[in-house]
Amino acid sequence: MRHRQKPFGFPRLRGKLRRSCDSDSELFLRHLDLKTGVVRHGGRGLTEHPSDPGIEPFPSIFQTPQMRAFAKEFNSVHVTCDQCMYDAPTRKRTDFEAVLEGASSLRTQCCHKKHAQPSGGHQVGGGFHSAGTEEYPPLLCRAIAQLFVSSFVEHGLGRSLPVPSSPAPWLGLAGLTPTGRSRRPLPPPAADVWPLGEAQDLLA
Repeated sequence: MRHRQKPFGFPRLRGKLRRSCDSDSELFLRHLDLKTGVVRHGGRGLTEHPSDPGIEPFPSIFQTPQMRAFAKEFNSVHVTCDQCMYDAPTRKRTDFEAVLEGASSLRTQCCHKKHAQPSGGHQVGGGFHSAGTEEYPPLLCRAIAQLFVSSFVEHGLGRSLPVPSSPAPWLGLAGLTPTGRSRRPLPPPAADVWPLGEAQDLLA
């Protein structure tokens, strides 16, 4: 549905594929708007996603105009992590985009000669063979948690953050109905958060 040069979906998508693609794109944009608001008001944030292959035609959220704008504004750290180095059964390369002290310590590169490969396809009786591999190994969870705790303790985060006098500069729940469903048409990213015309073009 997507291409490295069309990260928000091909224009030809219709019906169920279009709705699915738009929904996922909206979740990504809202997540980034929320993260922007948190960081602007003194908090910290970390985004994870499967590692960027770095070649066409494979898309990546890390190459979108919105993520590049975020990285530039907040001087975020981009880290590639091979989860097998935290005792995951497979290599599972993952990228983090972080505004978080010490995030570079999450950078690891596999040094194993071999390890298990995730199985594809369905299990007998339902489900996927790869079920469970989406979970972080406990050692990685602990490493990330320790970075946040360290930031909170050493930098006093959360104790005296300024209270915004005007609505927060991200979409938040503004585009959702009381039941949590997205309204149609979906609102574009807030202009004060994403002053990039090309971002609007990609969503058009």
